[in-house]
Amino acid sequence: MAKLKKQILGKVSGKLGDLVFRNRYSTNYLSMLPTSYSVPSDPDSIIRRQVFTFNAKLASVMNRKSELKYIFNIKKPSGSTTFNYIVRTIYPFTTFDNFTSQISITPFHTFNIQQNDFNLSRDYLIIVLNRIGNNTIINPNIESHVKIVAILSLSSPNNSNSDSYIIYSLSSDPQPLNLNDSITFRIDFPENLIFEFNNYNTKTVAYTLLTMNNENKIHNYSRTIFNQINK
Repeated sequence: MAKLKKQILGKVSGKLGDLVFRNRYSTNYLSMLPTSYSVPSDPDSIIRRQVFTFNAKLASVMNRKSELKYIFNIKKPSGSTTFNYIVRTIYPFTTFDNFTSQISITPFHTFNIQQNDFNLSRDYLIIVLNRIGNNTIINPNIESHVKIVAILSLSSPNNSNSDSYIIYSLSSDPQPLNLNDSITFRIDFPENLIFEFNNYNTKTVAYTLLTMNNENKIHNYSRTIFNQINK
C-alpha cells in the first residue's frame, strides 16, 4: 500500500480499475486489487467471520450509545477511532452470536456494584442494586445522579424467519444518588424490542452504573454486571 504525500486529489476513496483508494485521517492511500482471491470456506474460517461480524455489530451499537462512546473516547489510544477501540476491546469476549460473561461495556471501571435483583420481561427490565456505600471514589458533593446503561442481546431464535441475533442499547432515567440504600431502576422497552422479544430463546444483558453531576456529565462508571436468561 502506498501513501500519497501530495494530496492534489483532496479526499478520495473507491476503486479505479486495479487501483483502490482509501482515506484515513485526511491522508490518501493507494493499493492494488489482488489478482485473485478465494474466500476460505473451512469451518474455522466461517466461524471467525461470524465472530467478527457479531463483534462489529455490537461495537457499532455501543459506539452509537453516547454515554459508552464518551467513556471509550477518554481511553482510546492516539490515532485510533472510538469504534475501532471498542472493536478491539470487546473482541475476546464475543462469539458468533453473543457476548460472554467476561465482557465489559466500558474500557475500565472506577467502582464496584452488587446486584440484588434482576427481572427481565417482554416489556421492561428491573434492576435492584445493593447500597453502594461511602467507601468508593464517588463524591456525593459533585455526583448527584446515577443511571443504568445496558446492552441487550437477543439470540437463539425460535423460528427460521428471525435474524440470528438482535442487539439493543438501553438506559434508565437518571435518579438521585443514594449511597446508603438499595436503588431500583426500571427500563421500559421500545415497541420494536417488545415485538421481537419472544422470538428469541436467549436474552443476555450487560450493564454498568454511571454517576453524573447536575449537568449530566459522567464522572464514574461501575464494573459491568452480566445476566443471561434462557427460555
